[in-house]
Amino acid sequence: QDCKAFPSTQHPSSTGFGGGICIGVTGTYDVASQSIDLHGMKIYGNTADKNGKSLYVVMTKLKEWCETGLLGEYVKGNYSDDTSTETDLEGFVMDFRDFYTLLPSQTDQKILEHYWNSPIPSFSIWHVLYRNGGQQGSDNSDCGEVAASCKTIEHAIKQVSLKKAGSIEQYVEVKNIGINQNGYDLQYPMQLSKSDSHTDVIKIMKQMYGTPTQMTGNAEIKILKNNDNTKESNKQGWISASEGLQLRFYCINIIMDTISKLSIPIVYIEGTNSILELNTVTFSGIKLSPTSEPKGIVEIKVDN
Repeated sequence: QDCKAFPSTQHPSSTGFGGGICIGVTGTYDVASQSIDLHGMKIYGNTADKNGKSLYVVMTKLKEWCETGLLGEYVKGNYSDDTSTETDLEGFVMDFRDFYTLLPSQTDQKILEHYWNSPIPSFSIWHVLYRNGGQQGSDNSDCGEVAASCKTIEHAIKQVSLKKAGSIEQYVEVKNIGINQNGYDLQYPMQLSKSDSHTDVIKIMKQMYGTPTQMTGNAEIKILKNNDNTKESNKQGWISASEGLQLRFYCINIIMDTISKLSIPIVYIEGTNSILELNTVTFSGIKLSPTSEPKGIVEIKVDN
């Protein structure tokens, strides 16, 4: 209680962490042993010049330790997910033997609560970013914010269920997928259905659509066939929806690479209850190959 961590004169850069408790683990911590158990920890009014006002932990198995038990029970003591300050409990993924020589960057500090209670992205829009050979998001458990976009739409769809309902297989009525202002390259056809996506509605929209910080203009999705006909083999469309899934696009420009011709539609909708909405959507530079059957950029198939 009312403790403070401040830098030492001998090691100013590697001290000043963990106002109440600082834990460093050398080697690989055996998570199953549950030997680090802070159930009874009481923290009040502690401060630190650097990170971890009450607790700072350095170990390679930081994530696994925080996820032991229910909602961080081995980590947080009397810390409250609802009322405590997130910076009370922080840490860094590293062997403690390296902590004094490999100084952790501020951007790599971990809020421990995020391991068991990851925040939902702003306005419940999970953003994606992928440019082939350029900027790319990362498909991890914390992606979704604009500044930490996911890499693929498929992963973002799963993350909505995980964060909102506790499992990637849980149903969520509407899933909002934002296209980062830097764009998204679709390398392979994407087949979406209600059963696989665990939702009734998928909305694909420009960055922060409908919010005070929405991007100017439209976001871009680029079809990258790259003259590889095998990508379209046995596929109905580059973005297809079935089983009554509602697929809704908002403020998106859809283009394609300049060397290819498409033999399947860009958007394919199948089923009497499936719905397609195109709101401020443009298709440009699209080239289709001649086929034995009529094909368009968008195809809607309704079984009578």
